[in-house]
Amino acid sequence: MLFLSSLALELACDLGFKYFMEVCVNVFIFVNVEVICMCDECVGFVSSAVRNLVGKTIYTARGAPFKVLDVTGGLIIVRLSTGKGRFFHLDHVALCYHWMKEGNEIRGVGSGSESVRGLIGEAGRLVRCSVCERNPAYIWGVLASIPGVQRYGTTLKLGASHQISQGVGFTGLADEIRWFVCENYIAPARKRGLRTVRIVSGDVHSRMGLLNRMPAVCSALRSKKLQEMCGVRLIEEIRRPGVKRDSSTNEFIFEIL
Repeated sequence: MLFLSSLALELACDLGFKYFMEVCVNVFIFVNVEVICMCDECVGFVSSAVRNLVGKTIYTARGAPFKVLDVTGGLIIVRLSTGKGRFFHLDHVALCYHWMKEGNEIRGVGSGSESVRGLIGEAGRLVRCSVCERNPAYIWGVLASIPGVQRYGTTLKLGASHQISQGVGFTGLADEIRWFVCENYIAPARKRGLRTVRIVSGDVHSRMGLLNRMPAVCSALRSKKLQEMCGVRLIEEIRRPGVKRDSSTNEFIFEIL
């Protein structure tokens, strides 16, 4: 098992760098990593997206399977098909996501200045990290599995509607919820040829890993902006008796246009 000391991380931050512990047959190795400023919006979104991957099998660019075990202490913990465990930094995965959000591409895994290793490895353009240097294949796999990330061979990019440079990217939690609904509910229903789709607010809240954000979820689901973004029309919002407005049981029925 991996035990992380939050106190050790806090003390390390006070000194100007972070110490991370790598487990290999119960031997701990300390590694120093440059401290960087992060985009809170991207960190929050990537954290929610990766938590939704916990327990699922995902793949590297070469098709090697691995599983996300946990997101804890600022680390993403994965298990390889060999049974070995690896970890890398949530913040640095978020850096790669933000890079794509600004309209850039991630070109491959381990070679070139715009590859995963070229961005967040030991000589990274965005941050220099010896831990992520050793795990670019699994970082690539996690990034490729985040909803909205498009894959072209080994190149990853965000759809134009999710890029900051297009002027219509995320502006807050409401847009993240709308985008999540479009990608995970509306698009699959449209692909199956359905005419309508029923969405329960509590299901969206749970799948996004949100905490006490039910009013935001319900507001996003009933918004006209969602209908415009996803190409749907809200037919009806069904509430249980006694529910005045926002609840985890609210059901939203949309017509797919």
